[in-house]
Amino acid sequence: MITRIGIVGCGNISSIYFTNLTKRFPWVTVVACSDLSAERSLAKAQEFNIASCTTEELLARKDIDIVVNLTTPELHAKVNSMVMSFDVWASTVPRIEIHGTKGSLLVPDPNGFGGPVKIRRHNDTDWVDVSLSSHSYGDNSRGIGVADMALAIQNKRPLRASGIMAAHILDVMVSFEESSKNGKAIHLTSTCDKPMALPAGLVEGKEW
Repeated sequence: MITRIGIVGCGNISSIYFTNLTKRFPWVTVVACSDLSAERSLAKAQEFNIASCTTEELLARKDIDIVVNLTTPELHAKVNSMVMSFDVWASTVPRIEIHGTKGSLLVPDPNGFGGPVKIRRHNDTDWVDVSLSSHSYGDNSRGIGVADMALAIQNKRPLRASGIMAAHILDVMVSFEESSKNGKAIHLTSTCDKPMALPAGLVEGKEW
C-alpha cells in the first residue's frame, strides 16, 4: 500500500522533504504540490514529476491521503484551518536547555539532526552524554514523521506524533513560560501516552 502525499509550500525547506518523501520511504509518494508562487510550485512539480496546483485544488484532490504543510508561520493557520500538520521552518537557538527540579537536559537544535543529548542531575558534577539508539536516520531525515504517520494509518496503530501529544506539548511549553513569569511551579492537567521509540538498528527503506 502506498500513501499519497501533497505538499503545501515549496520554499527553501521543502527540498529535503521532497527528496526524502520520494526516495527514502517506499511506502509513501508525493503526488502534488502547491505554493503562493505558481513558479516555485511548477519548478518542484517538474523536478519531481508530480502535479502542480493551487492550494485549494490540492486540498480538494481525492488522490491525496496526507497533506504536509510547509508554509511559513504566518500562513500556517490559514492552511491548518483545512488540514493539520507541523513543521519548524527556522531557528536560531544553537542548543536547547530544559531545567527541572531534579536536573537539566541539554539537547541540540532539532533543525540540525545531530549532536549529543546531555543530562546533568542535581547530584552530578558535570554533563553526562545520554546513549541514543543508532539507526539509519541520523542525518537530515525531514519527513520521517510523515512516513511514520503513513505506516500508522496503513497498519491501524496509534500515531507516534499524535494530536493528543501535540496538545500536551503545547501545554508544557505554555506552562514553562507561566512558571518563569510567576516564579512558581505549574501542575499540568493534560497528559499523553509515551509513544514507542523507533526500533534500534532501523534499516533505511524498511518498514518499522
